[in-house]
Amino acid sequence: MKSAVLERQQGQIEAALETVKAALVKFPKFPKLYMVQGKIYQSQKNHAVARAVYAAGLKQCPKNVALWILASRLEELDGKSIKARALLERARMVNPASEQLWAEAVDVEERSGGAIQAKAMFARGTNNYHRVSRVISDPSFSQ
Repeated sequence: MKSAVLERQQGQIEAALETVKAALVKFPKFPKLYMVQGKIYQSQKNHAVARAVYAAGLKQCPKNVALWILASRLEELDGKSIKARALLERARMVNPASEQLWAEAVDVEERSGGAIQAKAMFARGTNNYHRVSRVISDPSFSQ
C-alpha cells in the first residue's frame, strides 16, 4: 500500500494502480487498498470506476466506516446527495453505533442545504445512541 501511495504522490498513476490491483489480489479484505484505488480514480474524475471500487470494497469490508464515508462523499461530489444519504443509511444499519457515520449524515444534510433535516438527523442520533458524543459536541447544534 505504501508503494502505491508513493507512486501516486510522484505522479506515476498507472504504476500505482497496478500496485494496488496486485495487492488486492493478495489481500482482498484490506480496506485501505480500496480507498487508495478509489481516490486515484476519483482524482482522475473517473467517478464510475471509483464508485465500483468503493462498492467492491464495501462488499469485502462492510464494517469499515471510513470506506462508507468515502463512498458517500464521492456520491455527494458527483451531485447525488440522495445516493449519499442512502449509502450512509445502509452504513448505519451495518454499524449502528458509529459516531462517525451519524456525524457524517448530519454533515451531508447540512451541505445539501437541509438545516431542518440535519437537526432531525442530529436528534435521531442522540436519541437512539447516547454515545454519539461527536455529534452532541457539534457547536452548530448547540443553539
